[in-house]
Amino acid sequence: MNNDARQDKQNKDTLVSLSDLGASKFIDVYYKVMDYSRNQVTNFYRPTSKVKWNGSEIAQNQLQQLWQKVPGSHHQLISVNAQPITVLGMSPTPPILITVNGKVSYLGSKPTFFSQTFVIGAEQVTNINNNNQQNGQQQPAQSAQYYIISDIFRLQQEVTL
Repeated sequence: MNNDARQDKQNKDTLVSLSDLGASKFIDVYYKVMDYSRNQVTNFYRPTSKVKWNGSEIAQNQLQQLWQKVPGSHHQLISVNAQPITVLGMSPTPPILITVNGKVSYLGSKPTFFSQTFVIGAEQVTNINNNNQQNGQQQPAQSAQYYIISDIFRLQQEVTL
């Protein structure tokens, strides 16, 4: 393997590892908010986000109403898989495809299997903190924050053979 091919493989491996890390953090926060601070879940979405809930497309202006109608929940994740979407070339923060499988129980109901697929993207945000100072002045720091581009949620029926 020549140096260019080796470097390309290292870059791809690094990108996959970073995507796994970004997806893990995103999923951890998303389901905590969904289960314990439902009124904040719309902060993950942007006006251009696409949402399907059990086969029905949900308009952006109806997301808050949807989350208010859905009873309190507890999600138990069984598997999470994340892949960077590098179709548009290499980027330090490419969109990430995340598939989640697990069980969800809604207030008083028995757990039901679910599947959820996200495409998340990063947007640059400016943070000002005391750790980033120059000549005694606070300096803005750039960081990436993930948001939902696409979200497809589906409750699953158990199949008995």
